[in-house]
Amino acid sequence: MVKKIFIFDLDHTIISCDSFKFFLIRWFSKKPKIFFLNSFYLILVYVLFNINLITRDQLKEVFLRVAFKRSSKKEILKFSKTFASCLISKYLRIKSKKILNKKNCTKILISASPNFYVNIIGKILNFDQVYSTKIDLNKKIGKIIGKNCYGYQKLLIIKKLKHKTENLYFFTDSKSDVPLMNYCKKTFVIPR
Repeated sequence: MVKKIFIFDLDHTIISCDSFKFFLIRWFSKKPKIFFLNSFYLILVYVLFNINLITRDQLKEVFLRVAFKRSSKKEILKFSKTFASCLISKYLRIKSKKILNKKNCTKILISASPNFYVNIIGKILNFDQVYSTKIDLNKKIGKIIGKNCYGYQKLLIIKKLKHKTENLYFFTDSKSDVPLMNYCKKTFVIPR
């Protein structure tokens, strides 16, 4: 019997919230001074994104660079462990939990959210493979390394794994995942 490969998006699929927004809210609540000193700039950047003057990648990098000002890699990773545990304990969807507990299948987590907490979530939930947006926490803290794991990039990552499409089952909530939806044998769209 051929082993099924289950591919999962994270936000609004496995968990019932937007993990990146939630991460920023939790982080800034811990460091309110940084948020208030940069709030006008962050609002401006968000407006520029909404009118298509900056890209999604640039938006993500700006928020992370501002959030992590004067923070160490150790501090970010420590916070990420607590954050990942909180997400799973409070926001893991019951239907996702049932599918994640299935045996004799390969489980892949693929998310546009930052790797510093997505990797932890993947480990806690026993995923076989985890792919997410790689963020520099060493030299240029907050900078995306390579490509943002969003939309068409997800399809490119899965294609490189060279699995047969008839074995691929994809779980997502987002229309940005249409390229990967069309590639997989079957897609389950999880309503928000």
